[in-house]
Amino acid sequence: MGRGNWRLVDPGWGPPPLTGSVVECRCSPSFVRSFLVMTYRVRRERGWRAVGRVGLVLGLFALQGCDSKEAEGARGSPQPPPVLQRVEGELLVRFREKDSPSAMSATSAAWGAKVVHGYTSLPGLRVVRLPPGTDLERALAAYRLDPGVLYAGYNSIYSSNSDVPNDPEFERLWSLRNTGQSGGLTGADIQAAGAWGVTTGSSDVVLATIDSGIDYTHPDLAANVWTNPAEIPGNGLDDDRNGYIDDVHGINAIGAGSGDPMDDGNHGTHVAGILGAVGGNNLGVTGVNWKVKILACKFLDSAGNGVESDALKCLDYFLGLKTRAAHPVNIVATNNSWSCRTRSCNSPAMRDAIARHMTAGMLFVAAAGNVNANIDVAESWPARHDLPNILAVAATDRKDARWGLSSFGPQTVALGAPGVEILSTVPGGLYRAFSGTSMASPHVTGVAGLLAAQDPTRDWKAIKNLLLAGGQAVPSLANVTLTGRRLRAWGPQRDGALNCDRQLLTRRLKPLLSSSRLTLVVGGSLPVAVLNINCAAPGGEVVVTVAGRGPAVLRLLDDGAGDDQAAGDGIYTARFIPRDAGSYALGFPGGETVFVDVLRPYLSVEERPSTYEVMTEDAVRLDDAGDETVSVIGPLPFPLRFADVQPGFTTLHVDSNGRIGFAPGLSLAANSALPAPFFSSAILPLWQNLEVPSQLPSGLFYEVLGEAPHRKLVIEWRDALYAGVSFSTPLTFQVVFLEGSSDIAFNYANVLLGSDEYPEIDNGGAATVGIQTAPSAALQFSHLAPSLSNGTSLLFRTSLPHPSPGPVVSAPVLVSSLPREDSPITLQASFRDDGQETGAWTVAWDCHHDGATFKPEVEQSVGAPGSVSTTCVYSKSGRYAVAVRVTGQDGTSSEVLATVFSVSDVTPGSLSSGSDPPRESESCASMPWSAIPLQGLMLLLLTGLLRGNRRGRRP
Repeated sequence: MGRGNWRLVDPGWGPPPLTGSVVECRCSPSFVRSFLVMTYRVRRERGWRAVGRVGLVLGLFALQGCDSKEAEGARGSPQPPPVLQRVEGELLVRFREKDSPSAMSATSAAWGAKVVHGYTSLPGLRVVRLPPGTDLERALAAYRLDPGVLYAGYNSIYSSNSDVPNDPEFERLWSLRNTGQSGGLTGADIQAAGAWGVTTGSSDVVLATIDSGIDYTHPDLAANVWTNPAEIPGNGLDDDRNGYIDDVHGINAIGAGSGDPMDDGNHGTHVAGILGAVGGNNLGVTGVNWKVKILACKFLDSAGNGVESDALKCLDYFLGLKTRAAHPVNIVATNNSWSCRTRSCNSPAMRDAIARHMTAGMLFVAAAGNVNANIDVAESWPARHDLPNILAVAATDRKDARWGLSSFGPQTVALGAPGVEILSTVPGGLYRAFSGTSMASPHVTGVAGLLAAQDPTRDWKAIKNLLLAGGQAVPSLANVTLTGRRLRAWGPQRDGALNCDRQLLTRRLKPLLSSSRLTLVVGGSLPVAVLNINCAAPGGEVVVTVAGRGPAVLRLLDDGAGDDQAAGDGIYTARFIPRDAGSYALGFPGGETVFVDVLRPYLSVEERPSTYEVMTEDAVRLDDAGDETVSVIGPLPFPLRFADVQPGFTTLHVDSNGRIGFAPGLSLAANSALPAPFFSSAILPLWQNLEVPSQLPSGLFYEVLGEAPHRKLVIEWRDALYAGVSFSTPLTFQVVFLEGSSDIAFNYANVLLGSDEYPEIDNGGAATVGIQTAPSAALQFSHLAPSLSNGTSLLFRTSLPHPSPGPVVSAPVLVSSLPREDSPITLQASFRDDGQETGAWTVAWDCHHDGATFKPEVEQSVGAPGSVSTTCVYSKSGRYAVAVRVTGQDGTSSEVLATVFSVSDVTPGSLSSGSDPPRESESCASMPWSAIPLQGLMLLLLTGLLRGNRRGRRP
C-alpha cells in the first residue's frame, strides 16, 4: 500500500468528520495494511480480545512513529507539545427544559455523574462531570439516546490564534497608518488616521474580549478598562448578584471562576491594546479606539488553551450584563481570537449561545485560524458557525498580502485585516509584536467600536454591513474571502466604514461549494443566500435565475422568516427545491453560476441469481490501477443515466477499493456506513481495502458489450486482493451500466476469501455495499455484514418494485460439469408467477443467444411453476450464451435471462476457463485428475499444508 494520510479524529457532536483532525501521520505501507486489519478486528470483537487488539494497534503506532504534517510555511519552526482536545471526564449536556429536573437526576444517577455548572442564558445546559475511569464515549452515547436530552457533546478545548512574539523592538503601528515603513506598502492599512478625524471612540461604548484576560493595571490600558458600576470593589460580596464576587473589570471563567480577569499570559492584553490602548497620552501605542471601555472574560490559560464550558460561561456572563435591568452594559461586540479545529467543536451549545448574543444585539468577531485552510470545508470553530452576527477575519501583512498561515473561506471568512507583526500591550507595562488572525480580528472589533461611537443608534446589522461595504478590495483576498476586501475605517472617496456613501456589495453566501458541481436529490432542498447591501442598509430583493426544469427564478427575501435568521440584515434567502431530475444552472447576481445535478434516489435493490457478463479479449485493462489508485474512464461511448439524470455522465473515476465516483477524488480504503461524508455520489459494489494485482490476467477492466441502443458498460475487478490478508482467494466482481437506463447491477463471481485467519471478512463482511446518490441520500444494501454470496447479483433501481404481472424466471445454471464439443450440455432454471396459479406456461430456450435478439430453439409446455431444464449441443469449442424466457397464458412474458460459459474441445489439456466466473460444477473435486496441470496439483498440496498448519496453531 502506498503512503497514506491517516486522521485520528474525535466524532464530537455529530457524524464522523470530513476534514478535522487531532493527529495527522504519514505511515509506511506495511504499517497501514496491518493497522487496517487490526482496527477492523477491533470493530468486530468485544471483551479482552478487543482490548488486546487495541493495545496491539497502539503499539504499532508507537513502534512505527509518524511524521508531523506541518502547516505550509511553518516547517522547521519549533512545535508546541500536543494538547488535549477535550476535558477528560466531562460532557456538555443540554436537557430539554420541560424535562430538566427528572432527566438530570435520573441520567446523572445512572452514571454517577455530577452537574458542576449551569447557564442562565441557555436553560437546561449543564457541565456534567463523571467519575474517574468512566467510559466517556459510552456515557455520551447514553445521553444522546435519552429522549430528555436535546443534545450532548464533549467539553472541547480551544486555542488562541497568535504566534509567539518575533520582533520585540518593532515600534511602528503600520496597521493603523502604513507609510511604507520596514518594506511595507504605503496605504496598506485600515486608514485609522482618517477615521480619527470623525471620532476617536467613546467611553459609552463597551467592547468585550473572550480571551486570556487583561492586565487592567497596564498604564496604556487602565483608563479604558471597564468598571462594573453595580459592584463595590473589594468588599467580598456579589453586589450585582450575577454569581461572581467583585467582578469589577470582568471575570475569570476557568474552573470555579472568580471576579478577577487578570491576564497570566500575553494574548488577551495584546488583543485589548489593539482594541483600545489609550490614545493621545504620550505613552506607548494607541489602539483603534483612543477612548472605549474594554470588558474582559478570561477562559484561556497561560498556555493559550481553554475549555468550551468556560467560553460558554463568558458568553453567558456578557449576555447577563447586556440584558440586566439595572445598569445594563452597552456591549457592542465581542472579540474572539481563538479557535478549535476538530469536528467535536462544532457545538450546538456554542452556536445557541452566539445566537442569543445576536438576539441581544451583539456582534461576534472571530479569528479565522492560523492553518492556511479553507474553512468553508475545513474545521474552524466558532468562526464557521452559520450565524449572521458572526464576522470571521483573515490576516494580511504590511504589503496587503494574505498572511501565509491565515485560514480563509470564500463564503465563510468575511474580510481581512492587518495581523502580522502587530505591536501592542502585554502584561507588566510592556509592548510586544505578535502575528496571527488573533491580531486581525481586534482591528475589526475596534472599528465596530468607532462606528458605534459615531452613531449610537446603529445596531449590529448596520455596523456589520458598514464594516463589509467599507472594505478596500485587494487582490490577495479575492476569491478567498466573501468580500475580497481588507478592513478600511475611512476612505478618501467616501468609501470607508465611517464615511460610506453608496457602496454596493453583492455576494453569494450559499450554497457553499466543495466542488465544481453540487448534487441534490429530487424533492430535496438547497439553501440559497446572497449578501446584498448598500453601506449600512439592505440592498433590496435578490433574484436568482434557474436554467433547467422548474421555476425560472428564485426570489430571495430578507424578512426573518424560514431560513432567514434576521430580518433587515442584508442577507436574502430562499430554497431551491427541484421536482425533476436533471442538470440545473443557478445564475447569481454578478454573473456567477452554480451548477446542480438533481438526481432521483435509488429506492429498491433486488437480489437475484447473477448473469455474469463475460468480457472479451477487447476489454480494456486500466494499467494505472493498483493499490490506493483512482483510474479515469472517459469519455464514455454512451452517457450513463445515473439516478435518472439526463443527458447523463460521461466520465467515471474508479477506485481500486471497490468504489466508482463521478468527480476526481482520493482513493478511500477505510469505509463507513452510508451516507458517507467523504463524497457526494458513489457506486459501491464492494467498498473495502482492496488491491488490484499488476500482473495479467488479473486487473481492473472495462468493456462495452452489445449494440446500440442496448449496450452495457461492464467494469470488472478481476482477482482483487484484500490488502494485508495473505493466503486468500482473490475477489472478482462487476458493475454493469445499461444504456438509456438508470438501473445498475452488481455481479459477484467470488466474494469468498477463504482466509482461516479472518473468516469474518468473507461475503462482504468487511465491506460497504450500496449506492449513494447525494450527501444525504443513499441506499445501503449492507455494511460490515456477510450478506453477499457467489453467483448472485444486486439490481439497484430508482423506482420501487411492483408485483410482477407475469412470470419471473431465474438465469440458467449449467448442470454439466465439463462442457465439451459434440456432447449434450444440460442447463436448468426455475420460474414463478404470482399472477397465475394454474394453467400452462411456455418455456423457450435460445442455445445461441447473441445478447440482443431472443431466438427460441426449444419450446416446452409446463403445467406448474418450478424447475425447468434443456440440453444444448455445440459442434465447436468457444463461448456460448443460453437464454430462457417464460410466457403465461395471457401472453405476458418474463424477462430474458442468460448465462455464458465456455465449451472446450475433446482434448482435456485444452480446457480453458478464460474469465468465466467460478462455478460449483467446475470445482476441483469434480474434475478428472488428468485435467489438472502438474503445477496446479503442487499448488493444491502446498495450500492444504499451509491451511493445516494454521489450523493447528489457532487457539
